[in-house]
Amino acid sequence: MNITQAQRPSMLMENIPSAEAAGEYFAEALIAFSNKYSPQSTIFWGDFFQSLRGVVRHIVTQPARTYFTVLGGTSIGLATLWAAPLIVKYIHHKFDHSIGSPKVAIHVTKRTLFSKTKVDEQKAIFSPDIKRKIDEIVLANKYCAEKGGKFQNLLLYGPPGTGKTLIAREIAERCNMGLYEISGGMLAQYISRGEHVTKVNELFDNLKSGWRPWDTKPKILFIDEAETLCSRRELLDMPLREVQNAVLNHTGDQSSSFMIIFVTNRRDDFDEAIESRIDQKILIGPPGQEERKSILKLYTTELFSAKEVEEFFQEEKLEALTDKTSNLTGRDIYKLLNAILYKKISTKEAQLTQNIIDEKVQDFMLQTKPATPFIR
Repeated sequence: MNITQAQRPSMLMENIPSAEAAGEYFAEALIAFSNKYSPQSTIFWGDFFQSLRGVVRHIVTQPARTYFTVLGGTSIGLATLWAAPLIVKYIHHKFDHSIGSPKVAIHVTKRTLFSKTKVDEQKAIFSPDIKRKIDEIVLANKYCAEKGGKFQNLLLYGPPGTGKTLIAREIAERCNMGLYEISGGMLAQYISRGEHVTKVNELFDNLKSGWRPWDTKPKILFIDEAETLCSRRELLDMPLREVQNAVLNHTGDQSSSFMIIFVTNRRDDFDEAIESRIDQKILIGPPGQEERKSILKLYTTELFSAKEVEEFFQEEKLEALTDKTSNLTGRDIYKLLNAILYKKISTKEAQLTQNIIDEKVQDFMLQTKPATPFIR
C-alpha cells in the first residue's frame, strides 16, 4: 500500500495516544514500579500514586491550549520584567556615551539613575587645618554656583599617597559639581595622531558650555600628575608644550563654569605661567600623629577580625604602632597592614601573632622611604 505525503501526518497523529490515556499509562507505570521495588509499602505508594493519577488525569484532560497560553504568557511576562531594566540601562548607556560625551577626559563623579559615585567620608581623614580649607573651598564653590561668581583654581601638592585625589572627589561631591579627570597618559593617543591640541580645545569648550544641552551644573577639571603637562617648558617636548599653550589660552581668566584642580608630587617643576593661573595652593603632607592613629584604626578594622583587633590593635598597642609609623602616608599605612595580613595568611596556622606584626613593621620601615613634608 502506497502512502502519499499528505497521508503521513494524519496516520502519525492516529498512532499517538490521547492525553488522557497517556496520563493513565503514566500513573499505572508508577504504581507498578512501587509494587516491584517497594513491596512493604505497597499500600502507601498505591494510595499516593492513585491520588497522583487523579491529578495527572485532571491536568492532561484539560484543553492543552489553555495551559500553553497561560504558561507562555507567564514566561513572556517574567522575561519582560527581567529584561526591561537591562534594556533601559543599555539604551541609557549608549545614549549617554554617544551624544557629546568627553573623549579626552574621564567623567569621575557621574550621577545617573543607575549609579552614583560617593566619597567615603570615613576614609577622608585629614588634619583640622586641611579640613578647614576644604570646607572653605566648598562654601565658596556653592556660593559661586548659586550667584554666578568666578571659581578659583586650586593646586594640591605633596608626597604620593596623602589623599590629594580624595580631596578633589570630596569637593566635587559636596558641591554637586561634575569631576572630569585628565592626565598626560590620556593625551598620548591623540599626540600620536596629531590631535592633542584640538582635543584639549574641545575639552575646554565643553567645560564652558556643557557636553549636553541639559548639562548646566559647574564642573571641575582634575589634572592628575599635573607635572607631565604643566612643567617648565624646557622640560617638555613639543607636543606637551602645545598642550600647555592650549591650557594657558583657556585659563587666562577665572571661569563661572568650571574650576581646575592641579595635583602634583613635584611642584618645583611647575611652569611660572601655569602657577599664575592658580589661585590657591595647599600642601597635603603626611598625616600627623592623631590622623595616623585614626587611619590605623580604620584599616585594622577593615582588614582584621574583631577578635584580632581586640587582641593586637587595642588602644595601647595602636598607640605604639602609631609612633613606629612616623611620616608614613595613608597609602603606606594600608600597604603595611596588608603586608601583615599576607604574612599571617602564609603561615601554617594562619593566625596573627605579635611577632608577625613586629617583623613586618620593621621590614616595611626599612624598605619604605618615609614621605618628607614639602617646604613650600
